[in-house]
Amino acid sequence: MFGLFLDFSSAYNTVLYSRLFRKLEKVLSSEEIQLIKAIYSRNRIRIGNQSFTPNVGVAQGSVISPSLFNVYCEDLYEGIRDDAIVDMDDMLGYADDMLILATSMSQLRTVISIVRLWCVENNLKVNESKSGILEFVPRMGKNNFYLEVGSKFEGFPVVDKYKYLGLWIDSKMTMEPQLKHIKDKANFLTYKLYPLLKCASLSYRINLWKVLTRPLYEMLFGLYYYDGDSNKEKVQRVLRKTFKSFTLLKKMLMVTQSRF
Repeated sequence: MFGLFLDFSSAYNTVLYSRLFRKLEKVLSSEEIQLIKAIYSRNRIRIGNQSFTPNVGVAQGSVISPSLFNVYCEDLYEGIRDDAIVDMDDMLGYADDMLILATSMSQLRTVISIVRLWCVENNLKVNESKSGILEFVPRMGKNNFYLEVGSKFEGFPVVDKYKYLGLWIDSKMTMEPQLKHIKDKANFLTYKLYPLLKCASLSYRINLWKVLTRPLYEMLFGLYYYDGDSNKEKVQRVLRKTFKSFTLLKKMLMVTQSRF
């Protein structure tokens, strides 16, 4: 199985209004489309004393922009389904973050061709250097890879891991890359926030941990559910360690023990 991870360059900024409004006809009423047109006709971009009304791109930060971009890309998914014979369940996408699974190199090559042609027609560009192809293999046994890590396939780099929607994924779907990312990120946050943490109350430090660190563990849920007990215990150990470090409980405990 090959995973094609796509990264679009300035995706939101290049959406064509004419195509977007035409595609919205499949899912919205004419009154709803007119409302969105009215909203975008009143958008203004100001730079210093100059301002203008953009005629391309969906608004950055708008709560409806991801949904508008999903509708804009719907015919891309349909084209891959029909022309590359890829099941809809093998295509994942949230806004401009896409993952397409292919079962052979020929199918993968067809998908890439379809994506490139669609991008030309819809004023989008794939950032191939930030995209990647990840080959998935069974965890057990010796596996022969068809693609060499570090090489390129149809211009896309072949990688041994990729970060998708905040989750690091490797070729065997293990939790190791994400655990390493969590430990590095937690250590970085603890170091940068230490002047604040040492002056804050325990409840405040716990709340900060919940906001800044705990979401990194939540990304593991899908992999955690299907993993073995030993790996689950490893996750729990890392969780406890980062929690103690971030909330300074480990340091406070060492100071208390030294006094006795």
